[in-house]
Amino acid sequence: MKQSVRFVLILVLCLALSLSSVLVGVPATHAADTDTWTQLPLYGGSVSIILAIDPLTPTTLYVSTERGIFRSIDSGDTWTAVNTSLANQYVRSLEIDPKAPTTLYAGTSFGGAFRSVNSGTTWTAVNTGLANKVVGSVVIDPVTLTTLYAGTDSGVFRSVNSGTTWTAVNTQGLAAWQVMGLTIDPKTPTTLYAVTNGGLFRSTNSGEHWTLGLPRVGASSLIINPLTPTTLYAGTGAGVFRSTDSGDTWTAVNTGFTN
Repeated sequence: MKQSVRFVLILVLCLALSLSSVLVGVPATHAADTDTWTQLPLYGGSVSIILAIDPLTPTTLYVSTERGIFRSIDSGDTWTAVNTSLANQYVRSLEIDPKAPTTLYAGTSFGGAFRSVNSGTTWTAVNTGLANKVVGSVVIDPVTLTTLYAGTDSGVFRSVNSGTTWTAVNTQGLAAWQVMGLTIDPKTPTTLYAVTNGGLFRSTNSGEHWTLGLPRVGASSLIINPLTPTTLYAGTGAGVFRSTDSGDTWTAVNTGFTN
């Protein structure tokens, strides 16, 4: 079941990326272009499911591997390591500033949050106020780009100054759960979703208050439809769940799964 759930969510993520490409004006890929696949020359170890695409220059890509972050400026034909000053190379989250894509943020397993202002060439730790340096997710407010949220092993933290300082936003309803993932509504960025070991939580006021939407079913990932953000998909230990009302209610969508 876990493999099936992972496969389905990857497909949903690909759909979301395709829709996002339409939004930023990236030419759609023809069906014939996906008939065959070519292995890209990335020699950095196993690739995590962390892919970041420059929204203004889509030929520039970033991926995270077990050996750090790699960058390509030719649509993946060649790759270069961009790990200078990145103290912990196990990167669990990677975000690009949508308006200033030379600025990137990385969440790491033990080193906390890092920021780069030169396309990953160098990195600086930005951990002031973070109570826990296990950062599983970093997201950027798409409207107020200096506002960031970090999901850590001690809950959610917010920064209003591009990561320079952080404040916990866990006290109202979320407690200090381990946060595996964060998702922000692209059209209403005051709405956030947190995937935790205590269930799936939602905030509608920038993290000030949280409510439990999907109880403990082993949620591990969440995808939001970028064109219809009220539609969500959650990958859990009990299968895939879908919500069409911003997480108020959930329905299992597992027909066809064999395990």
